[in-house]
Amino acid sequence: MTRQTGLVPAMRYRDVPGTVDWLCKAFGCTPLRYGFDADGRIASAEVMFGSSPIAIGPVKGSAFDHLMVQPDRIGGVATQYNYLIVSDADAHCARSKAAGAQIVLPPHDDGNGARLYACKDREGHLWTFGTYDPLNAGAHTNETRGRLARAARWGWSHAIPVTLTMGLVLALAGGGLVMSDAYDARHALGVAEAARAQSERETKTAIAIISEHEAGIAEAVLESGELSAKLLAEHARRTKAEQDAARAIAKVQSEIEAANRALADEHSKLLLAQQSTNEMREQLADERKAREALAASLEEAEKDIADERQERESSDRQVRALAEALMAEQAPRTIDLATARTGLPAGDKMAVPSRAHVTTAAATSAAEPWATFQDPRNRFSFQYPAGRFQPDPSPLNDHGSVFLSRDGHAQLLVYGGDNVSGQSIEAYRRQLIAESFSDAKFDYVPVRKTWFVLSGKQGDETFYLRIAFACDGRTLQGWGLRYPLTERNVYDRVVEDIHRSYKQQSGACG
Repeated sequence: MTRQTGLVPAMRYRDVPGTVDWLCKAFGCTPLRYGFDADGRIASAEVMFGSSPIAIGPVKGSAFDHLMVQPDRIGGVATQYNYLIVSDADAHCARSKAAGAQIVLPPHDDGNGARLYACKDREGHLWTFGTYDPLNAGAHTNETRGRLARAARWGWSHAIPVTLTMGLVLALAGGGLVMSDAYDARHALGVAEAARAQSERETKTAIAIISEHEAGIAEAVLESGELSAKLLAEHARRTKAEQDAARAIAKVQSEIEAANRALADEHSKLLLAQQSTNEMREQLADERKAREALAASLEEAEKDIADERQERESSDRQVRALAEALMAEQAPRTIDLATARTGLPAGDKMAVPSRAHVTTAAATSAAEPWATFQDPRNRFSFQYPAGRFQPDPSPLNDHGSVFLSRDGHAQLLVYGGDNVSGQSIEAYRRQLIAESFSDAKFDYVPVRKTWFVLSGKQGDETFYLRIAFACDGRTLQGWGLRYPLTERNVYDRVVEDIHRSYKQQSGACG
């Protein structure tokens, strides 16, 4: 059922959520509901003390901001207080004190059978708790409350005549006055005089009480005026302090904005300087690349000249070998490498024909004959010492041919096939080193646009490997020689002679 009339005390606090928690802990309140602001934070609340609600509102943000002040703004005094009914004032006081309440009046008897105490909460508001319940008071309490209410309505000016009249009536009734000639008239007058004197004394006493009350009122009015003056002075001081603080904040903000503008200018200058530095670095990098490209072009030109020189020397050697062969009346012979052992280091799978042709020619010296190896697809050729190397009869795979020295100490490997996966020369070189020469010590590793060489030591052997990319990188080919470190004086010269005789055929790409 909706309540038609009622009373809900309303209190203002700076910390609404903290106050709700504290009231529940200290006084035994229970939360009823919360109100939230636009940011989702608790702005107000309602709690219950028994069956009575209490409203908790914020100090700022309401229509009462200019009408009310907090106790700490007026020296800690309060202008109102709440009275809450409890069954045991002493136990409730102990609970409040344990929660941090400031006990300003300890538990005591009020002289009418009730017991009460007073305290201040965390923000200085005054609360009183007692066992007196106006709705459940006895008949004596009701009579006393009625007299007090009538006295308050009539005022002391009405109360004094009533008192005098009642005194006179009581005096007359106590004297047992009877309107009869049997009584002495002088005795009646004496009684009346005594009653009048008693009334005068009571009147003087009442006047003294009224004078004291009026003095107290005057003193309270004076103190209220002084307090108002102090409040006004404090308000003026705080207003001036707030204005001074606002001006100081505005000055600081202005200085910060000026500093930010100066910082932005410096940042712009720094960006311009950095941009200029980057442009100079890019220009230097372009010049470095141009020099490197020029050096590479010169190196390629030198290589081409060296290749032409080697081709001329190889051609001359072949002519001399052919002449010697004719003179020795030795017919050319063909070596079938169909069953030769093939092998290729890690890399692309290359299609290599199943047969290769090696044409024997006379050696450059009478002691050791040399033969010409011709790639089956006529992509490249070179000469090798046929008296020292012979084909390995056990096939390994379809990626090349293997020649073994007659003592089994050295290997001559020949490669040729398609670059199926389209690897670049640098990618193939890195893979080859990682998978086949990770533990090698290199002493000669030139890299050119279309070929590279890997030469060095691996274990107790020396190796030399030359790989060339042809036909715009679609094919790769080459040869390699591996021999013991103890026989370098023999095979280092063989490597040089094979290198000089190596020729890559032009127009063999198809």
